[in-house]
Amino acid sequence: MDVGGLKMGRTPARESQPVRPVDPQIVEQTLPYLTAVVADMVRFQLLTAVRPQEVYNLRPCDIDRSEKIWRYTPEHHKTEHHGKSRTIFIGPQAQAILAPYLERDPSECCFQPRESEAQRNAERKSKRATPMTPSHRRRVAKSNRKRPPRANYGVDTYRRAIARACDTLDKLLKTEQNQQQVSQGQPARYKFEKNEPRLFPHWHPNQLRHTQATLIRARFGVEMAQVMLGHSNVKVTEIYAEKDQAAAARIAAEIG
Repeated sequence: MDVGGLKMGRTPARESQPVRPVDPQIVEQTLPYLTAVVADMVRFQLLTAVRPQEVYNLRPCDIDRSEKIWRYTPEHHKTEHHGKSRTIFIGPQAQAILAPYLERDPSECCFQPRESEAQRNAERKSKRATPMTPSHRRRVAKSNRKRPPRANYGVDTYRRAIARACDTLDKLLKTEQNQQQVSQGQPARYKFEKNEPRLFPHWHPNQLRHTQATLIRARFGVEMAQVMLGHSNVKVTEIYAEKDQAAAARIAAEIG
């Protein structure tokens, strides 16, 4: 016997907030504050509308490059327990992002935290105003031995990498506003306390899929969004792809 879904507000079960798309301009502003590896993960996910785990579990051996449009068949995916297959199509822009990461062991993940961490350390080293002291080198070496970077990303590490960039941007914007306030003879507005309102919002990888779903729906219709996202039910696509309210407003303006 089939069991119906839980009704919102009618059970004691915890109800999570719906995932909303993230503004592409917010994503674009975040990219320079991510390492090159994580920035490429974000770009790839936004172009392909894949789930976060389909980004960080991606391996060269999962990709068929025999045709103009590549096909990515994940080893595991969300609906495999229902006996459903999953094929992700990779177009030219996403191919260009992915190509440098394919020159590795075919069974290794394309996007790796150890490479990202090496980039981050190199950037911090280049920005040092003074040379690193011997004691500092020893502390860094000891820290690296305790917690070596993982070989592949997970849901938490991918999300945290983006959150750090958002926090950096928020701090920079608040610092800029404080400087403006002080230059005008007024006290600094922000004290960088935990509960202060944010100037730059937090966003997370799941929102990228919703963003692209909305863009695909607005341009090609809900049926094509269903195909691209790999949904068997158009109602699921409706959850992901929010209605294009700007288009509705233009129609309303024309018909009065």
